Amino acid sequence: MAKKIHSAINYFVISGPWMALAGNGVGDAYLILSSIFIIIQAIIDKEFKSHILKFEAWKIFFILFIIWGVFSASQAVHSINSYIEILSYIRFPIYLTALTYWLCKDEKNWNYLIMSALAACIIMAAVIFMEKIRYPERSRLYGTWSQSVKANWFFIGYAMLPMLWLFINKNKILSLSFIATQIAPIFLIFTIITAMFLTGQIYVTLLVIFNTLAIFFIYFFIKSKAIYIFLLFSGLVFTLFVASMFFPDVLERFQHSLLTRLPWFETSDYNMPMTTGLLVGKANWLMGVGPGEYLYTCQQMFDFSVDFPHSPWRKCLNHPHNIYIQIFAETGIIGLMLFTAIVFSFISPIVIAGFKLAKAGLKNEAHRNHLVNLTLAASTMIFLLFPISTYSQAFGQHLNYFVFTGIAFSLSLYHRTKL
Repeated sequence: MAKKIHSAINYFVISGPWMALAGNGVGDAYLILSSIFIIIQAIIDKEFKSHILKFEAWKIFFILFIIWGVFSASQAVHSINSYIEILSYIRFPIYLTALTYWLCKDEKNWNYLIMSALAACIIMAAVIFMEKIRYPERSRLYGTWSQSVKANWFFIGYAMLPMLWLFINKNKILSLSFIATQIAPIFLIFTIITAMFLTGQIYVTLLVIFNTLAIFFIYFFIKSKAIYIFLLFSGLVFTLFVASMFFPDVLERFQHSLLTRLPWFETSDYNMPMTTGLLVGKANWLMGVGPGEYLYTCQQMFDFSVDFPHSPWRKCLNHPHNIYIQIFAETGIIGLMLFTAIVFSFISPIVIAGFKLAKAGLKNEAHRNHLVNLTLAASTMIFLLFPISTYSQAFGQHLNYFVFTGIAFSLSLYHRTKL
């Protein structure tokens, strides 16, 4: 009976990327149910206390952050809504704990979810290609979510680490001919990056490109194969060149975005919401205005025709489009410090493990692969939580599902590659 329960739970968890293709509601249901099922599995295996409740610094900081969020919500204008916002956020660290445990529990779990994620990403890429063929005039593409602009975040969660991990470990994982084994992961990477390029979402696409280039460089530098660095860089540039030749409207959008729409430009769509977020935080620097209360407070504080007469925006947006600024505005400086501590507690153990491994000497091929895997885990985490990254609602489901999935992959890779 226990074996059947385990199999059913495993199949359900592996189906996650396919459920996420359907949209927010299904994705959120999967997030909650998979957490519950994995915890049940841990209880059956008598690993709940030793693994789920295992001490880790980031869990302590998360608990403190949520406690402080509740305290901040107590003084919010709409305190009930603010309580709901922060308490419902608990589902994300629980999901992270459960999924990380499940991925580390069995190598088959890791391999199956990686392959399921990449297969779902191929479907998403295919939908994006077909969408571009059908609607060549569109500068933004949406994949399987109609008008929801988050196709690239699906790739962030389910492709950024898995596709690079497959490239690093291809000889161990793929049972193909030698040439096919070398070519298949590179073709997959270029296919996904091209699909991301076509969506017209510049910032997220750049994150994946930079992470890919960094891992390629580290991988071939450690293996002392400089010629491959040149070939892969050339291949990536060629892919983007060909994509821009066939889709000049997308290239024009990227050029426009690079020159005018990055967050620090005054002409950027994100500059004004980030500016108002900082001003709201500065005015409520200690406790913030309460989780989920940014929009109401912004509307009370600013008259855009008077305060920002030259801004293209005529009203406050739902959130500041930056997770750190929103947390500062809604939970104050203490909330921001606690969240920053969470981020550092994610990344620092991976970086320390990598330095220790490099200092001990890369004695064999296994050690070199371990270092590249640790680098992949750290770089993915850094790009997922990059401070100037544009973001959606800090406490909502819209992007958090994909970000926490990517963090789970990174933490699991770290635990799996520790010597």
